[in-house]
Amino acid sequence: MRKLFLTTTILFSSLFCLVSCSDEPIVKKDDSPVLGCTEIMYNTGTDSLEFVELKIMSGPSIVDMAALNLRLEGVVDFTFPNQPLDTGEYIVVTNDPVLFKAKYPQFTGRLFGPWDLDEEGVLPKLPAEGDNVEIKLTGKGDVSCSFSGEPPWPSLANGKGRSLVYLGGGLNSTHAEAWAAHATDGGNPGGPDTYIPTLTVRINEVAPVLEGNASWVEIYNSGTESVDLSGWEFEYTTKNKTYTLAEGTVVGPKAYLVLDGTEITGDFGTDGLYVTANGSDYYLREVVQGVKTGAETSLKASAGLYTSGFMDLVDGSIAQGSLATPTPGAANDKLIAGPVFINEIHYHPVDTENPELRRQEVEFLELINKSEEDISFNPIILEKPGYWKVDGIKMSFVSPASIPANGFALLIESTADSAFFRQYNNISANVPIYYYQGKLSNRGELLVLKRPYSYDANEWYFSFEDAVLYSDDWDGTREADGLGKSLQRTDYTSMGYESGAWKAAIPTPGR
Repeated sequence: MRKLFLTTTILFSSLFCLVSCSDEPIVKKDDSPVLGCTEIMYNTGTDSLEFVELKIMSGPSIVDMAALNLRLEGVVDFTFPNQPLDTGEYIVVTNDPVLFKAKYPQFTGRLFGPWDLDEEGVLPKLPAEGDNVEIKLTGKGDVSCSFSGEPPWPSLANGKGRSLVYLGGGLNSTHAEAWAAHATDGGNPGGPDTYIPTLTVRINEVAPVLEGNASWVEIYNSGTESVDLSGWEFEYTTKNKTYTLAEGTVVGPKAYLVLDGTEITGDFGTDGLYVTANGSDYYLREVVQGVKTGAETSLKASAGLYTSGFMDLVDGSIAQGSLATPTPGAANDKLIAGPVFINEIHYHPVDTENPELRRQEVEFLELINKSEEDISFNPIILEKPGYWKVDGIKMSFVSPASIPANGFALLIESTADSAFFRQYNNISANVPIYYYQGKLSNRGELLVLKRPYSYDANEWYFSFEDAVLYSDDWDGTREADGLGKSLQRTDYTSMGYESGAWKAAIPTPGR
């Protein structure tokens, strides 16, 4: 049976609208040019074209891009030539300039590319699962072009022909809520841009079938008007099933609506909504008078014996993970984490051109095991050897890998010298060191530590062990941004999303 909390009789249906994107500055750097990342195409689904669009949002023009060492770094790299760049002038860097010109003959901005080959001499791709591209000027990271194909990022920008558009307004460009799917197929490099606006409703919590209890989905409406969900589509990606919500499905303002997944009598029709503990991606898409608007809300439910949901953070962003307590029809409880935590993040070592100092200044991620037992990063599950991983740095633990009881494990970038790193920092031989292939963003990014939970049909399912969405703009921790300090954990009662769980201090890897 459907349960409706705090509803009103005012019905509201948000019609599809096109909203002009703001050109407000993203980062202010004194009197220097303020660069912004305005549009990203990372997976068209129809061709191989990818691009990153940027411009000087405010401040002086650049007389010589090469002299100021303007470049892209991260999942793709590109160093700009010795040419000027005017304020407000759009520039695009692409993997394929020939294809770009053929697809966008109307583009009148500056075009560069292809981006640099990787260490193996291969032209890299912007991965569908997401990553970061940093815009750097005179050695500093001005802004990140972040993107992801996972909830709550818009699915229309992942394999469905749309680009991602930055919304402006001072939003943190590493957060999903700072981006939206372009309103036009193929996007519009060179602007102006329009985008599909964010819904006031969201999938707030999903419960798997546990101990004989039926699945359910909780919807939250943050708006001031009731929203009629009649005919809206709910997609369950693991089962590749889409349900149509019944007529009369309404969620009130500032209210929660719990949709019952029971078979036959439930809100999802005769098939019911059998949510397994393996987790999945869930999407609720707006349909107005039988027409899909493209607006959606989504949640990635992690595997495990808990409900999954969102938490609103102090900085206005949202976090997701496994919830300590199911809260149907009410605000969500804290997120479960541990016993292995992300404990220290040295994401931006001191910038230096000195080779010896560069050898010493190594970015790293430290994990801590708060339990009394050694924990293997390669457990055997259903007679299969599994593996832990860290999303955000392209890290999967290769057997044999483990972390000692009440001890540490260190993850360092693949180009670092682990023997020198251990000796220079006086790290105990009891602390294992492992390599990752990616790079920690100097601006901030989402890091998720995941452990394998289940295996089925040649696919691994993971639970969230811990997560952090760090930022170089956190109050009280800015000395960790290239000034010699690292982020260090101070609170282990929940996941490490919040800035209040961290402090900036002199790096102490393995201690």
